[in-house]
Amino acid sequence: MSGLDGELRGIIPRSFEQIFNDIVADKDIQFMIRCSMLEIYNEKIRDLLAKNVKNTLQLRENPDTGVYVNDLTQKNVGTTKELNRWLSKGGENRMTGATKMNKDSSRSHSIFTITIETCEIDKNTGEDHIKVGKLNLVDLAGSER
Repeated sequence: MSGLDGELRGIIPRSFEQIFNDIVADKDIQFMIRCSMLEIYNEKIRDLLAKNVKNTLQLRENPDTGVYVNDLTQKNVGTTKELNRWLSKGGENRMTGATKMNKDSSRSHSIFTITIETCEIDKNTGEDHIKVGKLNLVDLAGSER
């Protein structure tokens, strides 16, 4: 999914490029982009972008906002390069082990989340309209087959 450079690059780098191409194209809307990355290994949740990746986190539910991971680190990003850097850093912190197919096979499920907030001012009323969207990129353990 990460792919290579050029025409053979995967869905992840193409998604990153699309996000920032759309932001540059729309001058009337303000954007804020954050990313986070977690792993689920042996039924424990770890924050792959935290200073201490050994700590486990708790899954919580809020009636207003839904299910979330308590204290998950979110990093503000402004470029495709920054998104790629955080994705790589999180990938380095994942649990891996050797299999017959791959010497560095992932042993955990991971979720890399990109959160995009937009703020647009209504030209008629002068009110702010804020929207939030999330893109979850999921990598399942042992999915190299």
